[in-house]
Amino acid sequence: MLATVILAIQIISFNNEVLKPDYPREVAAAIQQELDAGEDVYVANYQQIVYYLLDLDSPTKYIHSNLLFTETHKAFNIEADQELKRIMKTLPDFVIIYRENEKVLKLMGNNYHLVKAFGKEKVKLYQLN
Repeated sequence: MLATVILAIQIISFNNEVLKPDYPREVAAAIQQELDAGEDVYVANYQQIVYYLLDLDSPTKYIHSNLLFTETHKAFNIEADQELKRIMKTLPDFVIIYRENEKVLKLMGNNYHLVKAFGKEKVKLYQLN
């Protein structure tokens, strides 16, 4: 019985760690197909490894999303709302949002359209109109 429990745990771990989709790589691949030289990408509140996969720089020095989307910004005296406005005024060609991020969606306005959703639609890729 113990062997069955251990085997079940190993199978579940394998499925969760090895077979799960690599959404950051899928997002980067979808952008790479449409990305032209000189275009910008903003990874709002998703995994910043997308910048690395695309060989692009972040449009902000506050690359980790916790610094702009949680209360952490207060500890570092970061004007998070002002920084988000600054980023979105540059009109990045692609914006990646994890779950529904109301702050970024509001700043995007009608300037963007949904290109694709990943991972049961938790990750959304938007492109500038």
